[in-house]
Amino acid sequence: MNVVVARLAQVKAAQITALEIMAQISASGLPPDAESLLAMAPELEAAIAQADELAKRSKRAIKRCLCLKAIPLNQTPPGF
Repeated sequence: MNVVVARLAQVKAAQITALEIMAQISASGLPPDAESLLAMAPELEAAIAQADELAKRSKRAIKRCLCLKAIPLNQTPPGF
């Protein structure tokens, strides 16, 4: 296996709190009322900020990857 692919396979998925909260809300089967949403406001805001930061970091990583120069190979890369 390619070294880069092996390292990528070792990366652990990020735990996104906003998705966990949405799953909890969806699992209840009922839409949340305004009072419960207001009570959850600090938790929701923190979760949204976390998701936003993850999105920004992902975007920066993708931009860096798109700027990489292509490396010519003598053969087709493994897994292509």
